[in-house]
Amino acid sequence: MNKTYADIVQFLKFVKANLLTLAGIIVVITGGFFILTKLFVATKYKAFTIVTIPTRYFQQPAVEDIIPAVQDPGEMRTLREGLLTSTINRDYLEKIRADYKLFEGAEGDAKKYEANMQKLKAQFEILSLDLTSFQVGFIGPTTETTLNVAVETQNAIINHLSKERSNKLTDLRNNLLAKIDSLGLSVNRSGDTFSASRPESLQNELQQVRGLISSLGSRYTLEHPTMVKYKAREKLILNWLASHNLSATEAVTQATAPLKPSLAERKEVQGLSSSSLLEAERYADLLKRVDILNIVIDYESSDSQNLILIKQQPIIPLEPINPKMKLVLFWGLLTSLIASALYLTVKNQMELAATEAAGQSHLNPRIKADFLDDVAPAATITNRQSTIDQV
Repeated sequence: MNKTYADIVQFLKFVKANLLTLAGIIVVITGGFFILTKLFVATKYKAFTIVTIPTRYFQQPAVEDIIPAVQDPGEMRTLREGLLTSTINRDYLEKIRADYKLFEGAEGDAKKYEANMQKLKAQFEILSLDLTSFQVGFIGPTTETTLNVAVETQNAIINHLSKERSNKLTDLRNNLLAKIDSLGLSVNRSGDTFSASRPESLQNELQQVRGLISSLGSRYTLEHPTMVKYKAREKLILNWLASHNLSATEAVTQATAPLKPSLAERKEVQGLSSSSLLEAERYADLLKRVDILNIVIDYESSDSQNLILIKQQPIIPLEPINPKMKLVLFWGLLTSLIASALYLTVKNQMELAATEAAGQSHLNPRIKADFLDDVAPAATITNRQSTIDQV
């Protein structure tokens, strides 16, 4: 125990004797880490937004019975991630490059431009947080540029997803309108037996066509082909009703209409074929679906935040994500401590070696002289005794 205590005291004395040197080693190595980091490691900041795409984004209003919604969670996540990834396309990357002058365009070195575009794309991160939420971030060289690009990316995502949703619903509506046109012209064209025997169907169709024209009028001009087509259909129905001295407003409403007869009774009374009645029902059903789609399109175009939710807005980054200065400080101190330990070990071994060498080859001159003085008389006495013996 006493020996261990003595060793510790001896070690502390040794450290104290070299304290200034050890402090210098720590300062030099740690400072060197900071300097090399600043010179050779690029500073990077990150700003991000958290976007949630709810399940209703993928719902198909008016056609859910025809096109069922996706139910698999993995597939839903893939669809959401695909929508976000498609936002950051090549056109968007080129816009960011040009707006912030990040590097030269394609008119210069084409190979270098492509390499820089790949690096720019890698600066965008899309991380899945759960089934519906994603973190979309940008890693940039300065706080201002990073924040501005993150905000611009958030707006681009909202616009892109809203446009994709609107285009999908518009395509559905256009397909339904095309089917309505084919049914309407074959079922209710002028002179058809069905039209003559059931003029109320034309009156109801006229109201529905006018409703479509009113709904589409907020999105299309009168010169648009769809508007021209429905205006022509409206005129055709009005001309037929006028030629039969029928009013355009005497439509049979749902409230005043008698109970709907069976298909067999309608065929017997009106002398119609089954196919004609079925086409008429399909025609009315498709018109209802188009009305629903028009309502949904108008609603979502005015309030897109119901489809894309922003859970967190981008904020200015307070410290870089790379290099992490706390980590640099840790490695600098650790390396300096290891270097200090090596220094103390080497110096201790050198001092021990020097002490041993001094004890063996560098004796005290005084001790050496006294030793020789004691040896000389003894040698003289020995020589004299030998001489006496010889005599």
